[in-house]
Amino acid sequence: MSLISTMLESVCSIQRPTSVTRDSASGVVQVFTTIASNLPCSQQEASASVIMLYSQRNASVTTTIYFAQDPKTEPNDRISCVDRNGVATWYLVEGEAQVAAGRGRLWSVGATRIRPPQ
Repeated sequence: MSLISTMLESVCSIQRPTSVTRDSASGVVQVFTTIASNLPCSQQEASASVIMLYSQRNASVTTTIYFAQDPKTEPNDRISCVDRNGVATWYLVEGEAQVAAGRGRLWSVGATRIRPPQ
């Protein structure tokens, strides 16, 4: 485990959509599978340059989530981040990048905040 991961104040779980079905009222139900859990992470509001970069690709990004290891996320994955106060926040993944941080590496995930699933 790198020193960087000890500085990340939240933990997250990553869920990937696996199937779409219909419920009894003909509504759409999307099924998610957890692909990773208890990953150290840190989230912050996206910078203006990141927001502009994603808007050129017709994607809306409000938050950047940082990881000390490759989270292997894909667009449309869901991330649940729980901060040190126990508050969970949900995000929809738009993209992923790798950035240098001193002598280590961070993976940054561009995401949009969403309502908690029911």
